Amino acid sequence: TLDLYSDYAYFPWYRYRQPSGTYSWESCAQATIDMGRKWTFSVRYRFKTKSNDVHKTRIIANYGGEKLQLRSHIEGTLLGKDGDKKDGFIASQSVGYNLSGRWKIQGMAAYFSTDGYDSRVYVYEPGLMYNFSYPSFWDKGIHGMLMVSCKIASWITAVAKVSNTCTFATADKPSDSKTLIESQLQIKL
Repeated sequence: TLDLYSDYAYFPWYRYRQPSGTYSWESCAQATIDMGRKWTFSVRYRFKTKSNDVHKTRIIANYGGEKLQLRSHIEGTLLGKDGDKKDGFIASQSVGYNLSGRWKIQGMAAYFSTDGYDSRVYVYEPGLMYNFSYPSFWDKGIHGMLMVSCKIASWITAVAKVSNTCTFATADKPSDSKTLIESQLQIKL
């Protein structure tokens, strides 16, 4: 399938980090191919212009089997005009596996590299029930996530998730590490 859109907007008022009287134009083209045998492949290019031009390209390959699920994701961002360009890149791999009917394990690993906050990149991360996230990443580093769920009984499920982001040291700042731990007990009455 091929999806296309274009959108134009004018903003007469002041906005966050924008002067008054600005405009925005965004266009996107996405092609998705169903490869059969549980494989899909998607390519997307998005262009957005306002005070800066933003070019984003995304390539995704999915495999959705009964027990094993795989998702490979590569995305690049180019921001700026002429002499002031910034870029960002992220590559991630997600894996999900259903062990019997009780256990489900999901994991994700990503490497990111950007020129700063303005050229940050995003990646989808599954979450607990009724929750998901698209965390943003900037500078250079790695991100990992592991989520385990266990169906203890037909009416009770326990879920635990841990994610960690490590940014590498640069001349301007030291390395940094952030860890998030979440848990949930789901009870059906």
